[in-house]
Amino acid sequence: MAIKIGGNAYNVNISSEISRESARCFYEQKLNKADNAQNVFKQQVGFDPKKNRAEIENRLKHTVCRSVTKLSDTMADILKGIREEKGAYEYKDVINAAGSAYAKLYAEIEKRYEDPTVYYFKPDGTSATMEEEIAWLDEEYEAKIALEKSSAKIAALREKFLGNIAEIPTKEIEKIADDFYEARYKALFMGQKQ
Repeated sequence: MAIKIGGNAYNVNISSEISRESARCFYEQKLNKADNAQNVFKQQVGFDPKKNRAEIENRLKHTVCRSVTKLSDTMADILKGIREEKGAYEYKDVINAAGSAYAKLYAEIEKRYEDPTVYYFKPDGTSATMEEEIAWLDEEYEAKIALEKSSAKIAALREKFLGNIAEIPTKEIEKIADDFYEARYKALFMGQKQ
């Protein structure tokens, strides 16, 4: 067989025995890599995936992920219902939807941890706790408040630039956070009394 490299032709004699040996070595290397990957998985996670399929399925079923959109998605569903019912929604509807969404997600977290014999896991395999999930929800709620305040400030800056207002209503913008906290309190504690 002739191989051309850089304009030069080289005669190469490859026997079928060498080709078979190369193929066997290549196949063995692939198997070793797969076995090594299995061994690493066994060491990191602590079980053999071939033998413990039920354990893997259980872990997947009981894995909780930190979400940055769950609160917003839940709020959007609530506001969609209000818009379909009323035709539009107002500022107080947005605030109340945020509080209701928080309370709904909080209740889901509490319900998930009612059975002390069931354990939940983070995506990295370590155990998750109810307190961690509530902290994640609190952080998402704080981020929502910061976003709303920022949006209100940007809108006020635009109005000031256009000459529609004399100064930025800083007190009103800060009151947005108070409205969100009050809505969360009402949804969590007043809703439980009803």
